[in-house]
Amino acid sequence: MVSNGPTGVFWNETVPGIQVDVSLPSSSGNLKVRSIEWYVEHHSRLWSFIITWDTETQNATEWDEASKNFSARKPGGEKLADTALDLGAVFTESKSAPDTLLSAGPVDVGEPPWWSGVCDVNNYFPATGVLSTLLSTWWGVSACGPVPTTDYGVYFFPGAWGEYEFECVELVMRFLYLEWGIAPWPGNANQIKNSPPSSIVFYPNGTHAIVPGDVITENASPQNSFGHTAFITQVTLDGNGTGTIRILEQNASSVGHRRLSVENWQVQPDAWCFGQTIQGWLHVKVNDGDGVPDPAFAPGTGPNGRVYAIALQSEDGKILIAGDFTSFNGTTRNQIARLNSDGSLDTTFDPGTGVAISDGSSPHVYTLAIQSDGKVLIGGHFDSYNGATRNYITRLNSDGTLDTGFVPATEVKADIFTIAVQTDDKVLAGGDNIVRLNSDGALDAIFTSTTNNSIHDLAVQSSDGKFIIGGNFSTVNSTDRAGIARLNSDGSLDTTFDPGIGIGTGGYRVASIALQEDGKVLIGGDFINFDGTSRNKVARLNNDGSLDVTFDPGTGISGGSGFVQTIVPQPDGRILIGGDFSSYNGAALNRLGRLNNNGSLDITFNAGTDNVVEAIILQPDGKVIVGGGFTNYIARLLNHFESCYTLSTLVNPVEGGSVTVNPAPNCAGAKYISGTLVQLTAVPNPGYGIVWSGDATGSSNPLEVTMNSDKTVTANFMMIMRLFLPMIVSSSG
Repeated sequence: MVSNGPTGVFWNETVPGIQVDVSLPSSSGNLKVRSIEWYVEHHSRLWSFIITWDTETQNATEWDEASKNFSARKPGGEKLADTALDLGAVFTESKSAPDTLLSAGPVDVGEPPWWSGVCDVNNYFPATGVLSTLLSTWWGVSACGPVPTTDYGVYFFPGAWGEYEFECVELVMRFLYLEWGIAPWPGNANQIKNSPPSSIVFYPNGTHAIVPGDVITENASPQNSFGHTAFITQVTLDGNGTGTIRILEQNASSVGHRRLSVENWQVQPDAWCFGQTIQGWLHVKVNDGDGVPDPAFAPGTGPNGRVYAIALQSEDGKILIAGDFTSFNGTTRNQIARLNSDGSLDTTFDPGTGVAISDGSSPHVYTLAIQSDGKVLIGGHFDSYNGATRNYITRLNSDGTLDTGFVPATEVKADIFTIAVQTDDKVLAGGDNIVRLNSDGALDAIFTSTTNNSIHDLAVQSSDGKFIIGGNFSTVNSTDRAGIARLNSDGSLDTTFDPGIGIGTGGYRVASIALQEDGKVLIGGDFINFDGTSRNKVARLNNDGSLDVTFDPGTGISGGSGFVQTIVPQPDGRILIGGDFSSYNGAALNRLGRLNNNGSLDITFNAGTDNVVEAIILQPDGKVIVGGGFTNYIARLLNHFESCYTLSTLVNPVEGGSVTVNPAPNCAGAKYISGTLVQLTAVPNPGYGIVWSGDATGSSNPLEVTMNSDKTVTANFMMIMRLFLPMIVSSSG
């Protein structure tokens, strides 16, 4: 039985204890053993302090390797079986009985006399003689210290705690406790997958995405009945689950870490650990991270109807939502509301009676945009706001009241589906056509553009003021443009953006447009082709409008109504999509997912909804706010961006040779996701050698560079000098 134990003080830090009561076999019958264990970080290392004793005799207990039993020592014996570990075996001496030690209150433990602040390299792995100084560090977990010199097995008994000693299981258990607060449970490395706590799930090898913090387990073999376990510190995989993972471990490698190959999410064994196969990995549910509901977001009952649009106020993180709801968490809010950052209703934003429509239909707000001054533009199906006539588009003050200084032009005669604000505060509005309004709502007569059908989304290019429109039109300004076009700032067609036949003329539409940092254009909708190439509901275009063939969604979207309604790129190049669908490229995906930069499905994003997703917004901290027709209509999900870095390679002199780089950049903007291992291979021309300089040095070829910052590496091709000595021929006579 595991329970909370007494606190201890270690290096002036108060640490809660874990108390474990078990019954263990011994040479004199079963012992009723109580174990108290404390975990503490010190000098960037992890320490374990353990005392164990027989609760009936008050004798200290320890494992007897010779008899394979637990035995007892008197309290006055030379050793209490207390163990202080720096991921190795170091016994502390004590002459006090356990009860005396505990009843004295918290004990301030000083640094052991053997600790010099450096790792001890003079210990070895007994089965192989391999030096085992463990020098790896991750998340503050350092593997450093000696390995056992006698027994290196871990012995557990059914239902019992057993003994950690200084093995791989102890490292993993200690990591799980310190990082996630998960109390240890019994089992050797082969068994720990069988009865983990409810906070952990076991995934068989190849069945799920791998994330840092997962714990791999290797099965037992004839040579080793205990198996092996380690925790994963780094994952470098492509969208198909192929690449490498890095593991931190005890008693299986001379430096405390290894890289294992992964193919199609299957971790491949290597020569270590007697060639055991990988069973799978233990995954901590709290580490699900991406796609999991954010527990800090509490909207109560939330809106009582669909959410079509979401916008984020940059200055305070408050959230504007719009749709067809009439209340939020029981408070009247007709079609528009503002939330605090925790999801609660912001009562300082009061739209009064909100929007209404006089034709007897239901009003809707389909789109909204926030100006730089905090005022809010809304568009949709309505003809009044808080009792004042406002047809299809209007502007609100930052408190939700009507901005009477904005009166929309009479040329706006139908529902508005999309709004964008230019840097000069002019307003682009798309519906059955596109118009541009001045900051007071009057029509901007300089802007002229005509489409033969509706516009559903638009995106303004910040670099030049041009903007891209998408919808179910087939011509723009009488020129063929099926579903997508780019306009100049005056509304004329930009002919340098040529999508060919676009999405075709079968009644399809582009419902969503997003611009990447590198200028490429993401589109989503219900189309099935782009310029004659199969692209099922999602595609990426180059800056000139041509199809970007490096983004390949495979069979794309299917199921449900079969459309992508919203698409949002992350700064790391991954792409969020939402709509109404049930699969992506053959894999189950319920209306919400994330793609890798190459168009493959990112299976590390674990989300899904029970109805359509209409809107996605990305917070600066990476969290994702989602709105739509699903249960509760609004949600915020945990999510993160990968940091991305630039690798610059220089050649000196250029005639000396060239450099190849593998893999290609895997993040937006030709960057690499943090932790990516990049291999630089110098190809010297005849007569040259290679020396690297800059952020990576040496003469290795190829050279491996881990991308954890922007890096510049120069390949210095050095001419190989050959000394030719003249041959002197002498003759006599």
